[in-house]
Amino acid sequence: MKRRGGSLTEAPRTRKRLCGKAPPEELLRRAQDALESAGAQRALADREARRQAEELEAEAQRQGARIWHGQAEERQRSAKAALDEALKRVEAAQRALEEAKQQASMRQQSADAACQELQEAKQQMEAGVQEGAARRRAAEELARQRASEEAAMKLKLRGLCSELGLSTKAEEGSEGLTRILEKSLSDAGRPLRTSMDAPPALKAAETEPEVAAKVATGGEQGAGSLTGAPAPDGAVVPDKAPAPDLAPAPDKAPADGSAHVVLVMEGGQFRVEPTFPVETAEERQQQLCVQLQETEQALEQRRGDLRAAKEAHVALAAQIREKQEAAKPVIRQLEQDVAKAKQAQEACAAEVAKVQQLQQSFEEMQDPEKVKPRAAKAKLSPLQQLGIEAQAVTSLVELLQKKKSKRSPKERKLLTLVQDTIKAQLKARHGLQERCAGDVRQRQEKVDAAQAAERKHAQEVETSQQQVAAKELSLKAAEEVLETARAALAEHEARMTRAGLLRFNSASAACCLCCEDVPARAAATLGCGHGWYCPTCVNRFVEARLEEGIAGDIPCPDCGKTISEDDLVRLLPKQTVFKLHASNISRKAVASGAVPRSCPTPDCPMEKTFDDGGSARETCPLCGEESCWWCGAQPYHEGLSCEEYRRKHNDDDQSFLQWMKATGTKQCPTCGMATTKENLEMQTDQVEECHKMICRSCGTKFCFGCEAVLTESFSCGCTQNAHNFVDPHTGKLVKHLKKGKAKPKAKARN
Repeated sequence: MKRRGGSLTEAPRTRKRLCGKAPPEELLRRAQDALESAGAQRALADREARRQAEELEAEAQRQGARIWHGQAEERQRSAKAALDEALKRVEAAQRALEEAKQQASMRQQSADAACQELQEAKQQMEAGVQEGAARRRAAEELARQRASEEAAMKLKLRGLCSELGLSTKAEEGSEGLTRILEKSLSDAGRPLRTSMDAPPALKAAETEPEVAAKVATGGEQGAGSLTGAPAPDGAVVPDKAPAPDLAPAPDKAPADGSAHVVLVMEGGQFRVEPTFPVETAEERQQQLCVQLQETEQALEQRRGDLRAAKEAHVALAAQIREKQEAAKPVIRQLEQDVAKAKQAQEACAAEVAKVQQLQQSFEEMQDPEKVKPRAAKAKLSPLQQLGIEAQAVTSLVELLQKKKSKRSPKERKLLTLVQDTIKAQLKARHGLQERCAGDVRQRQEKVDAAQAAERKHAQEVETSQQQVAAKELSLKAAEEVLETARAALAEHEARMTRAGLLRFNSASAACCLCCEDVPARAAATLGCGHGWYCPTCVNRFVEARLEEGIAGDIPCPDCGKTISEDDLVRLLPKQTVFKLHASNISRKAVASGAVPRSCPTPDCPMEKTFDDGGSARETCPLCGEESCWWCGAQPYHEGLSCEEYRRKHNDDDQSFLQWMKATGTKQCPTCGMATTKENLEMQTDQVEECHKMICRSCGTKFCFGCEAVLTESFSCGCTQNAHNFVDPHTGKLVKHLKKGKAKPKAKARN
């Protein structure tokens, strides 16, 4: 401007100089040149000013863009850090979910096993139902058989009435015939027939108090006899007939195969009941006993299964409760993460909507006629959130007010840059919105998986509870089967009792040794036919003989016959059987000249016989230890003889012998067990002191003074007046001292 102003102020002076010295044409030409030069300079100055203004504006835009990009990068870093933190939480939740899945898989396996057990229980129940149906069919078959037997009894009763001379009607049934017989039997004072004409078909027997049984057979064979205990009060006893033909005994089947009939009186009333041969009755009784035992075992097994199922159910429920308690914080955290992710997604959606609205407003403002300064500034105010200053926004509004034709390339480029920036921001916000949506989906899937695991746990508990209920139903069915088996056995034994085929009832039996009532199924008879004996009494009987040293063959307490090996194994405990075998081996060895040896294991009663000079390497069948039965080496001295083994352990033997000599201890002459007595220093001068000892290990009786083995036929004479033995287990005398003899002053101890 100064240059331009200077040119304008200098022109008059130039014109004055030219006017005074030059012609007018020259002056005009010079003035035109000066004017053109001034116009060119002005145009140049305008271009320079516009260039500087454009550079300043571009620099301002670049500065604003750098600020906006810096802020955008800072927000992006913050968003990235938040996203990384969210991803870490997601990974932790994924790991927790994997662990939950593994636990769920284990629970699924447990549930599958429980389902399999439930299926097995259902199969067992179905088998029980089928068994019950089979039993019902058997009961129906039995009812049909009883109906046929009832018809046969009716015929028998009718024949019996005809033989007794009683008049009957054709339509009379079993009850009517029974009443006729009751009426005939109720007259105890009047003889039924004369002694010469008495029919051989009447039999009155008493097997229990208040039970009168009359057994009759049909056809030509009918015969009767008087058997059993004396008739109780109220029983009808007919006149004795001279040597009538006897009917088959109740324990034998009739010759013609016909059934027996029993008249039973209960509570003052008679009823008719068929009986059966003793062989069939005992076989049926044995079958029912076996069936009852199997049913009891099955019931105990089902009770054990039920207890195990309940314990497993309680353990599973507790485990699932623990898992649920542990999963609740994880689920709450996942739900909180889902809520935060949804909030972030909603915020992203709001940002996208704002940027879309900004983009739409900016596109509408491309038409200068629609641009209103205040409204445009309000609509473009979100650009400040993108990093553009308020002054730049105002300049942008002024730029948008210009017509498109008047906008310079830089201004158009600036508008394009702003539009591209808005698109880039919209794209970035769309991507962030998609990531937030994916994060929401992932976290929601984890929440759904955790909830599904909870539902699965509840289903496992329900399945376990159903399994327990099924086992309870199975146990109830087994109890019903057991009651049915007991009732069947009781009914069968009652029928046997009424028929005179059973000497005891189903509840208890009196032992012939202790005279105490024991359960009938616990009592037993011997092979010789004597009994009943309870196993406890038989065991005491054998133990007493073993203690007295007179075991040998165990005789029957009634007849004296030897009890068979099968009966002993069936009635005695295993330990007593081994003791009895050992005693018999020792006794037979003494008789045959063989050498009996006891097992070197302490407190083991097993004995065996070995030939003199042979190997004694044996494994004891009772204690299971392998040892040398000659020298007592345990374990067996492999590769060494007994003498070499003794020399090798001579030092120990010498110290042991010195200890025995110092303490007055002596060895059993049979097994070598060390034995001593109390107060030895006070017993050296006592002549009447008892020196008879019983070895705790092998049971050998020997003299403590001279170490001689004592038998029933040999005594050493060291003990003069005390004829007794001291029990090494109790310290008491086996037998009492005789009157006037000295009492023992010491007890034996091992």
